[in-house]
Amino acid sequence: MRRALKLLLPGLALAATWACFQPASKPCSSGLVCPEGTRCSNDGTTCVASASTCGDGTQDQGEACDDGNILSNDGCRGDCQSNEQCGNGAVDPLKLELCDDGNVDGGDGCSADCRSDERCGNGVIDEREVCDDGNVLDGDGCSSTCRSIEICGNGIVDVAKGEVCDDTLSPAADGDGCSADCRSSEMCGNRTVDVVVGEVCDDGNRDGGDGCSVDCLSAEVCGNRYVDAPRGELCDDGNLDGGDGCSFDCRSDETCGNKVLDVEVGEVCDDGNRDGGDGCSFDCRSTEFCGNRYVDTPRGEACDDGNGDAGDGCSPDCRSNETCGNAIVDTVKGETCDDGNVVSLDGCRGDCKSDERCGNSVTDPLKGEVCDDGNNLSGDGCSADCLSGESCGNSQVDPGTEQCDDGNADNTDACLNTCQVPRCGDGFVRAGVEQCDTAGESATCNSNCTIRRCGDGVVNVTSGEQCDVFGVPTATETATCDSDCTVAFCGDAHRNVARSEVCDEGGNTLLCNANCTAATCGDGYLNTARGEQCDTAGNSSFCDSDCTPARCGDGFLNPNALEQCDDGNTSNTDNCTNACRMATCGDGFLQSGEQCDDGNTTNDGNGCSATCTRLGTCGDGVRQSAFEDCDDGNTVDNGNGCSATCTRAGACGDGTIQSLFEDCDDGNTVDNGNGCSTTCTRLGGCGDGVTQSLFEQCDDGNAVQTDNCLNACVDNVCGDGFNDTVGPRTDTCDDGNLSNNDNCVDVSGQCRAASCGDGYVDTTLPSIEECDDGNAVNNDGCRNNCTLPSCGDGVVQAGEQCDDGNSSNTDNCLSNCQSSTCGDGAIDLQAPGIEACDDGNTSNFDDCLNTCAVASCGDGFVDGQGPSTEACDDGNTTQTDNCLNTCVLNVCGDGFTDTVGPRTDTCDDGNASNTDDCVDVSGQCRPASCGDGYVDAQGPSTEDCDPPNAGACCSMMCTAISGSPPTCP
Repeated sequence: MRRALKLLLPGLALAATWACFQPASKPCSSGLVCPEGTRCSNDGTTCVASASTCGDGTQDQGEACDDGNILSNDGCRGDCQSNEQCGNGAVDPLKLELCDDGNVDGGDGCSADCRSDERCGNGVIDEREVCDDGNVLDGDGCSSTCRSIEICGNGIVDVAKGEVCDDTLSPAADGDGCSADCRSSEMCGNRTVDVVVGEVCDDGNRDGGDGCSVDCLSAEVCGNRYVDAPRGELCDDGNLDGGDGCSFDCRSDETCGNKVLDVEVGEVCDDGNRDGGDGCSFDCRSTEFCGNRYVDTPRGEACDDGNGDAGDGCSPDCRSNETCGNAIVDTVKGETCDDGNVVSLDGCRGDCKSDERCGNSVTDPLKGEVCDDGNNLSGDGCSADCLSGESCGNSQVDPGTEQCDDGNADNTDACLNTCQVPRCGDGFVRAGVEQCDTAGESATCNSNCTIRRCGDGVVNVTSGEQCDVFGVPTATETATCDSDCTVAFCGDAHRNVARSEVCDEGGNTLLCNANCTAATCGDGYLNTARGEQCDTAGNSSFCDSDCTPARCGDGFLNPNALEQCDDGNTSNTDNCTNACRMATCGDGFLQSGEQCDDGNTTNDGNGCSATCTRLGTCGDGVRQSAFEDCDDGNTVDNGNGCSATCTRAGACGDGTIQSLFEDCDDGNTVDNGNGCSTTCTRLGGCGDGVTQSLFEQCDDGNAVQTDNCLNACVDNVCGDGFNDTVGPRTDTCDDGNLSNNDNCVDVSGQCRAASCGDGYVDTTLPSIEECDDGNAVNNDGCRNNCTLPSCGDGVVQAGEQCDDGNSSNTDNCLSNCQSSTCGDGAIDLQAPGIEACDDGNTSNFDDCLNTCAVASCGDGFVDGQGPSTEACDDGNTTQTDNCLNTCVLNVCGDGFTDTVGPRTDTCDDGNASNTDDCVDVSGQCRPASCGDGYVDAQGPSTEDCDPPNAGACCSMMCTAISGSPPTCP
């Protein structure tokens, strides 16, 4: 009993001592001891503030999750504000999130995995990007917009790579408006010679005259078949030859009047006009001077024989051809006058050698002159009036000139008053010798100066005689000459018995034929006066024996006319057809017993068989022409002109087009110029110059496609592909479509090149527009450069707080055009709001405070974010409280004595050993003492043992008990 009591007493003492050292903190299930003011998390792995609900394993109001601890990156962030999933609206840096806009959609400024803010240059290829090389530089294989990998053929013009166009063709091709290497828009003026579109040069401009034409199709050299007007060319026929319609230097079309002397086509001058009389003839072949062998009429020339000689047919001044009657006195040709005609008795004789004055030494017989001795004196052989030679009539015969001279003026005697012997035909009737004398034959006087009569044996043509047999008229008729002195022939209405004429009434009469025989039907002579229509002396193939034409149906059977019958009617339904053939099947006439007769005995598809019976029915789709006007395969009236009974429906002019029969139907049967004829067929054709209004909008009669009317006879309108260069509506382009969203737009019916501000969005290369509102307002829904308002365009639009024209998030304006603020997640490096950090949240327990200062030990906020995670931060520099200056918890063994509850130290030797003078008692440093459970091996008060560990073998003084019990050492 005493032994048991002895053993019990030490145990009770130890229990009492242990109760004195019970700590205020509580251990967690994981072994972690949480200090006063904190508690264990639900899973026992972390300490949390007693007032906080985060970490208790229950999701409370305001919490997004609670997994029973305050550790992050385990599906619930350490502050219980995020389940650490992308799309929850909270940025989880430990999950490598850079953004979280509350959804998992890409293309809205935050990628679907929340790891990209979808800015070009962030090194992440986002939904709308095709590349992202971590910068916003062009020309390095990824464009500054990250929309192009900068290769030709991707539809994006990469200027930094030298591209001027990109038409998205793969493989790329030339000739489609963008070259195969994307370095040419294949437009003249881009300094690239695009051979595939016909360019031969390109000097970077659209000017002519500088060695490359305005359309780049000519190097502006003569002989290239291109007229380079700015270089002075008027033509170019592809060679350097002259005389072929284009000069060797291409500066002349070798036509007179172009101010270019074209020697090779015979020009000797060219003063720029086609007028004569100005020093250069109208045909440019004369410089208009006398003697050049060219008659220059405008200069008054009448001739030009190439010399200055007179008397050779052209005067020295070329104004006279030296002929009488040209109004020019050519003295060298013996002319003394020239009144412009060759008529005498008007003051200048017809040969221009006399002015018809007596006394000019020229005898003018037509003036009555018989002499002219150059004076007006009488008695010198020529009278003063030149009408007498002062010899004839003086009863003296002047040898050589006079035949007689009876000294009188009687012209009916043996000597005329001209001193000439009278003769028949001199116009004077010599008494007793001549019956008449009319100076030749006349209607009353024969040429032998006898009185004319029929039967005088002299043919007087003037009186109408054709023949004349001498004798009594009634007895002078011969086979060749009638008694009226006309030539005898049948039909002269003069019966000439000598010609054996039975009759002659001047043609056919009732009793006399025109051949002068007695008229009877059957005499073989057609006499229409008797009513004969023919006369073949009996029946013939064309004439009946009654002198009427052989005609089937005249009731007269004429076998010679191949008539089998002739019933005298035109009916084809009796036994004798109107062809006078016996009626049979196949003769084309419907006879009794026949259903049809198409004129043959074959089945030729017209509905009438070889036996004259009907074949086929209406509506079978086969037109039986013998019975049907049409057959459209049905028996309904469907408006095509073929009725239900296969007869034609409708008529031309009823205003309805019967498609089987009519091209058109304008409701009338007149040609009123609209293109529909009186028979409802189309009139005219496109290009005939007449507008047929039913079929044509216009018709200008030419093949020009650049005027108001196209070759298809429709109006040239914007969008038809043809540039109208003729007013009032002119085009500057026409791309052949009605879209106003390409390079060519319709402006009030005129095609104009698309331009920013025209109100139409151009979506085609090379000038793609994002918008075009047609105004000059820069801060509405469309920029003045026709780009859509966007953050980063430098213009503050509605909904934007700022826009600095860049995508940088390190200045005062973010890439989303919101003013930079602390907590927006972007570090502002620009004054005045310079930030050291910005983690996009309001938490002060991570690496960045909500003041955007970098978290640091001593700032009073526990940084729970790696890599510099803090266990505590009390905002002071005291080392004797719960938190050291290094922001780690003051714990037993760290060398710092914690004097602030709930955990307080009374010593701290800076080590973790419990075998020295300072030991860890439930997390608190206490001076070593006997009974603390740790054997103090450090002097001066060393222990052999410490009861909690040594049991019955250790005394209360921490000295070893040997021998008792027996098991003690």
